[in-house]
Amino acid sequence: MAVLSERLFASPMDRRYLTVLCVCGLSALAACALGLRLAARHIRAGQRVTGTPAPSGRAAALARLVLGAPAFAALSFGSVILPEMAPVWHFLMVLVLSSTFAQMPDLLLSVVGGRVQLQLRLQERAAAGSLRDLSMYGHAPCCCLQPCFPPRPPRPADLIKLRFSILQLSLVQPVVGFYLLVVYQEALLGAGFVGMLEQQRVIFMIVKLISQLWCMSACKGLVELVSAFNQKAQAGQDLRAAKKLKYCQTFLLGMNIIPMLLQRPIAALWGDRALASGAQLSPPELQEFAHSIAVCIGSLLCVGTAERAFPVDASHYPELEDVLGPSDPFLT
Repeated sequence: MAVLSERLFASPMDRRYLTVLCVCGLSALAACALGLRLAARHIRAGQRVTGTPAPSGRAAALARLVLGAPAFAALSFGSVILPEMAPVWHFLMVLVLSSTFAQMPDLLLSVVGGRVQLQLRLQERAAAGSLRDLSMYGHAPCCCLQPCFPPRPPRPADLIKLRFSILQLSLVQPVVGFYLLVVYQEALLGAGFVGMLEQQRVIFMIVKLISQLWCMSACKGLVELVSAFNQKAQAGQDLRAAKKLKYCQTFLLGMNIIPMLLQRPIAALWGDRALASGAQLSPPELQEFAHSIAVCIGSLLCVGTAERAFPVDASHYPELEDVLGPSDPFLT
């Protein structure tokens, strides 16, 4: 039996697939172009900070964060062209996701000067007795847990717990992704124990979803903690942490959780599983294909969020406050 990409490209090509190719191709192209442009601006700003071809560490970290969405766009478009390799594309996306969120705690803490600075401020306020109650756990989408974690003054251990709650994503997601890739490979080889592994697939998918929801809730909790020690944020003048939080949420929701939920609706919109060439799509193939379409479009939305969360401005590069601006030809 021909693989899925051969059936999709068989003559005459189905008009629905041609439409999907155009929409996803344009979305991926726009996401990559905008993401690469923003990353290049950060690299050039970092080079100006150091005065050498090597950018500053801050600029390199921001460029890596920004490039997460274009990487998803390219991989998802690859999955639209070669959908039979979906487990491989998904595993590569998981690695991109893990790499991106491994930097999230330090990114959010940079608003207040980093981990050490936050711990020092926390100790100073604790000694002065000026700590106020904060709600650090049980945030959306884990609101049902909020009654178990009433507001209270923060403690140094809370920073460790919140960082771990975000970083666990970088451990859990690759493990689950590798497991699903192994199951797919063993099924291709005709292993007899694949049926037993398939029974555990649902459990691993639930673990994957819980890990993402837990991470999203922890990001909001860390923003609450950081904002409490940032005078500008308390005065409503500094929205950097909120914009970075929105990027975290868009990354997880728009390119991971929502595409997972939209698989069946998009497959239903596709309609008849018969292609114009007479070939047929199986229900699992159509759902995997629908997932790739949702991720491809979601990546473009994520790049737009990155433009607002990580602008090349004085808030990220205070060393360049006198020269940074939209009219600077070196950075645009």
